[in-house]
Amino acid sequence: MPNDTTQDKVPEIAVRIPGTWSCPASLEKSLPAGYRLTPGWLHLPDGDRLQVFPHAPDDEFAGIFATACRGVLPASERRKIKRYGINVCIAGRGGSVEAAQRMMKAAAALVRAGGLGVFVDNSGTAHVGRDWLDLTGDPDDGATFPAFVASYANRGKLYSVGMHVLGLRDAVLPRTGDRDTDACVLSSFLLYTICCGEAVTDGDYIGDAEAPTHRVWGADCDFPPSGTPMHNPYGCWRLEVLDPKNDS
Repeated sequence: MPNDTTQDKVPEIAVRIPGTWSCPASLEKSLPAGYRLTPGWLHLPDGDRLQVFPHAPDDEFAGIFATACRGVLPASERRKIKRYGINVCIAGRGGSVEAAQRMMKAAAALVRAGGLGVFVDNSGTAHVGRDWLDLTGDPDDGATFPAFVASYANRGKLYSVGMHVLGLRDAVLPRTGDRDTDACVLSSFLLYTICCGEAVTDGDYIGDAEAPTHRVWGADCDFPPSGTPMHNPYGCWRLEVLDPKNDS
């Protein structure tokens, strides 16, 4: 099932926020009301808490962030990130839309406190601070999708990565050569699974009701590999392209 929530499969959500802070103490002083930092923990306004791991700056992260950023990272933002003071990783239990939204709000609090952007370890995607705040302020639950999910072309296929943050399977489909259409098919299907949860089953047809374009089958996740934050323990949906001459 797409929403397998057994204890051994529930993934961890991990994001990294490079900031202007010189040390964790300077971050604590800048946090919005209701948030509190203690050694190893970020305490949230509702009484919950997330793990915190501050890291000293290195020579690689700024380049990784720029490469992973959605859209083109402006030169001004790139310069800011190159000069970040500490890189704060926050981590917590994932596996549901609610958990993802909790992480979105916590990361937004750090952005408001001086964070320059958010890098999502679970999908290898990055967002500049203002974009993350825009997503967090979106009342539509669908904002969790662009915040945490990315797509990658690999071995002639297009893969989504990051749906395990929401407790759902990722998806993979053969590349047709039409990049925009492939991306649209993938994202439309994944957004449908977010809205409908367990409604998708093996052998379902998707696309136009009168002329379906794909059939879906559940499978184990083989990309990215297990043991990495990007691996989906729930598996994936494989989208099989139908022959228009024989679509049933």
